[in-house]
Amino acid sequence: MIGGIGAVVAVEPTGDRGDEARAHLRHIWRRSLAPGDAVADAVLSPSVGNTAVPVAEAHGLWEEITREVTLALIRSRAGELLMFHAGAVCSPGSGRSLVFVAASQTGKTTLAAALGGRFGYLSDELVAIDGGAPGADHLGAELRVLPYPKPLSVRSDDGGPRREICPDDLGLLPAHPRPTLARLAILNRDPHLVGQPLVEEVPLFEAIVELAPQMSSLGAMEGGLQRLAGLVERTGPVLRITYAESASLAPVVDGLLAAPGLSAPGSAPAPAATLAPPPADDPSSAPPPSDTPSPAPPRADDPSLAPRSGTGARVRALPAVDRLVSGDGGEALFLYAHRVVRLSELGLAVAELAAVPRTLGELTDALVRRLGAPPSDPRPLVEGAVAELVGQGVLGWQRT
Repeated sequence: MIGGIGAVVAVEPTGDRGDEARAHLRHIWRRSLAPGDAVADAVLSPSVGNTAVPVAEAHGLWEEITREVTLALIRSRAGELLMFHAGAVCSPGSGRSLVFVAASQTGKTTLAAALGGRFGYLSDELVAIDGGAPGADHLGAELRVLPYPKPLSVRSDDGGPRREICPDDLGLLPAHPRPTLARLAILNRDPHLVGQPLVEEVPLFEAIVELAPQMSSLGAMEGGLQRLAGLVERTGPVLRITYAESASLAPVVDGLLAAPGLSAPGSAPAPAATLAPPPADDPSSAPPPSDTPSPAPPRADDPSLAPRSGTGARVRALPAVDRLVSGDGGEALFLYAHRVVRLSELGLAVAELAAVPRTLGELTDALVRRLGAPPSDPRPLVEGAVAELVGQGVLGWQRT
């Protein structure tokens, strides 16, 4: 029984060498073993037959089991937690934690291994945060980091297959019993960087656009954008950390975990944003039915992208799961099941006005009333904006 991010997966190897496999699993996953009376949220039954190598050296098998356990945990907590494709470490004394987000094969495991001898190891792959309920009321709540101290997937120096290694075997420190989020960071490894790591604050909307592709099931969470933005408001702007070697980051992490409210050196404050939930009566904000996938953006050469000013066809806003509007209304983020779209002031106005299906002529007239008349013919501008928003899956054409 393997536990992580508040869920449990039972792994029950079958086959001729199932007993050997169970023993090896207990060894490499011993940081994550759930209590014997735990109730499993999912069950995996990998088959382990005769192999040409000892079971412990069937590295592809263990890597696949790790992947399946991780996916099962994600599915078990989808819609409940903010889940990041990230590594994390914490202060062994206070539990204050740094979550570092990055795409696959960009150094999360290497960094977790390098920092884990000094800070408590939480994960090298999946980090979940309990952000509380959406809305301002949750900002005072404790932002708990739910550990997943899985085996580290370490590639050998000779370029061979990755090995799943228990954090104990690498000498990594155990996590604080109740870790909490201190800061979110986006990793940017630059092997050509000379000198100390660069730390900069990322404005909220830019940060969310970068974070969203490295999150799991954000679109399944009620008020997902609101919760993510609230988390950033509580902990401080997301940091982008550019570094060359993992060892150089220890002093940076020391500073970030030392005391609340510590600003990144040499960085400017990120602009504040007002969290503006969509109006309750706005049909463009209604979540789609659970069995309806978010519409995929069409290909750029799809004829449906062509403006239809002469056809009488109507354009309409497609349903978004959540949205976030800046305090001045100058930009917005729309969340769909599997993507976040960033809109300008014009794009936001088009999307809001298209909550009621309109022809391009009707939409143009409504935009002029809302934003004022431009110095030249507004129709090409509106047609271009509509074509772009259709391409992004924000709008769709309604058949007449």
